[in-house]
Amino acid sequence: MAKSLVEEQPGVVVDLVMVKEGIKKGAEINRHADKDLEVLITNLGLIYKHKNGKYLVAKVKGDLEALAEDTKARGDWFGIPQCCVKAFLEQGSKLSEKISKEEIKALQSGKHIPNEFFLGSYGYIPCSLDCKFTLERGIKTKVALDRIDPRLWGRFKDVHLRRRLVEFGGEVCWWKK
Repeated sequence: MAKSLVEEQPGVVVDLVMVKEGIKKGAEINRHADKDLEVLITNLGLIYKHKNGKYLVAKVKGDLEALAEDTKARGDWFGIPQCCVKAFLEQGSKLSEKISKEEIKALQSGKHIPNEFFLGSYGYIPCSLDCKFTLERGIKTKVALDRIDPRLWGRFKDVHLRRRLVEFGGEVCWWKK
């Protein structure tokens, strides 16, 4: 049963693998009670609690209870680099626009942005396209995915990175207007 989640929900699997590998303390998955997900979480050696339509998942009970409401503490819980949390606190929603513009300029100039960077920034907006912590996070995650099942990386790229490229094309048109 859990295999179907691997095939159909690569983002969820990436979140769980990041927790398992200690790349982040916890994951928050918006989903009503789901026995298949609970089996997957348990099979990965993780713990969870389900509350208000969300699964909170961690490796240890202390981390499960440590999720706070403020942005800085949540960033730490989700394993987001402090430079990226700081940039978000300072720039808010303008950070997304800044990164989109950086990405457009980089792609137009032929700069290569590694897929691992986008994997590393899954779930947050990086402080810049040159954030070494985001890239390192992505590399660690890719290594973990490959160790568990090399198909996971391919599936994640198909569902998330290729979709991003299609959406990016739309963003390019939007920015040109």
